[in-house]
Amino acid sequence: MNRIVIEVDDEVAKAFMHADKSRQKSISSAINGWLKKIVNRSSLSQYKQMLDAMGDEAIANGLTQEKLEQLLSK
Repeated sequence: MNRIVIEVDDEVAKAFMHADKSRQKSISSAINGWLKKIVNRSSLSQYKQMLDAMGDEAIANGLTQEKLEQLLSK
């Protein structure tokens, strides 16, 4: 695996840095999958559709703004 640097806001950075190693690995794996899909997409509209689909799936699985904030604060 290679390492890259991606800028995120302070809240996300703090949440990631304070997560345990297992959680960090899980997050990194999820981001790797998303980035793989993104870089393999040829157009911005497909990228936007993918983000919308991911958001819809998260909502369908019960993710709310409050739950997201709780997850990021751990």
